Amino acid sequence: MATAEDALAEVTDGQSFAAGGFGLSGVPEILVAALHATGASGLTVVSDNCGVGGRGLGILPASGRIARVTGSH
Repeated sequence: MATAEDALAEVTDGQSFAAGGFGLSGVPEILVAALHATGASGLTVVSDNCGVGGRGLGILPASGRIARVTGSH
């Protein structure tokens, strides 16, 4: 894939995603931002945590895009 947007071009509502990182370290922020830009909602996310506010995965629940989260802590 040439860009994050290309990688997420076929994302639809209700899909599941796993994201790496620990806290805010190592989170694929470019991919998370591209996922947010798709407008998809009802997402299921598996990750260490769900970020904070406007950082990391935190942009997804802040905008009401996540239906379910499974986290390690």
